[in-house]
Amino acid sequence: MTQAEANVLFEGEVMDIENNMAALMNTVLSCLWYSPIVPYAMPAAVVAVLLNYWITKYMVVYWYRKPENYGAGIVELFTVRVLPWFLIAWGAGMWYFFF
Repeated sequence: MTQAEANVLFEGEVMDIENNMAALMNTVLSCLWYSPIVPYAMPAAVVAVLLNYWITKYMVVYWYRKPENYGAGIVELFTVRVLPWFLIAWGAGMWYFFF
C-alpha cells in the first residue's frame, strides 16, 4: 500500500452542503411561519440554528474532508433574495392573525 492509498482510506465523507442548508432553511422558515400561533417557535429556531452550527462545525473538523469552496453565493441567495419575502409574508400573516 502506498502513502497516497493510505491517505485516501483516512479521508472522511463528503459533506452534503446543499441538503444541510436546505434543512436549516426549512427549519427557520417553518418556525417563522408558525410563530404567530406557537410562541416558542422563534426560540426553537434559534436553538436549531445554534445546534446545526455546532454539530456541523464538529463534523467538518473531525469527520468530513475539506469541503469545496462554494463562495458566498449560497448564503447570499437565502439572506438577500429569499428571506425578505418570507419576512413580508410573516408580517402579513401576523397582521391577519392578530387583527
